[in-house]
Amino acid sequence: MIDKKQALRNQFAINGAPFITQVGAPNPYLYIKAPDDLAAEIFTRKTTARENGIADLMSKMANPDRMTAAIRWDCDLSPRTTNKKQLTELGVTVPESLETLEDNQIHATLWRIIYNLARMGIFLSETNTYTDRDLLNFLITRVLLDEIPDLPPTPDLSEFISAHTSERVGLDEVVERDQLLPRPDRSHLTLDDFLNTKIVPSKS
Repeated sequence: MIDKKQALRNQFAINGAPFITQVGAPNPYLYIKAPDDLAAEIFTRKTTARENGIADLMSKMANPDRMTAAIRWDCDLSPRTTNKKQLTELGVTVPESLETLEDNQIHATLWRIIYNLARMGIFLSETNTYTDRDLLNFLITRVLLDEIPDLPPTPDLSEFISAHTSERVGLDEVVERDQLLPRPDRSHLTLDDFLNTKIVPSKS
């Protein structure tokens, strides 16, 4: 019999990570497909690989502990990829440079990336010193190219990426974007679940 937590992981594998859409933010359904059979297949495959890896580690532990095994798998043993590759798998086009985009395409391209990252459980923060063009450039030339663990969306963890780098110190805010960014929906978590949820440090 599947327990409640495993059922929740299976739900994430089918639907992606649930997130809260802020009042006044662009409509996410303009930028992501739902339901999405391709995403469900990808997330389910990666979830199965992760669960099998964690189970294998636990089988070798004198005192099996899922959290310890999950951290070991996620940090050290999982396959590696980039956010750009993950987005491309989902059918999201990530431009090589801004030169290929007209001004009126910048906003839509940025929010398509923001929402599809959120669907994978990855959330941006501290973006108000960036114009849409600058933030998109920061993402496609730096953040999305970093090597990362290739993990599925899971209730076990959320990742936050801060756009506040040393180069941005002292710059004035130019937009009020942060209040519009999606945030993880943790309404499904009990207090114990919340306390055991991993928050992955930002990688600005």
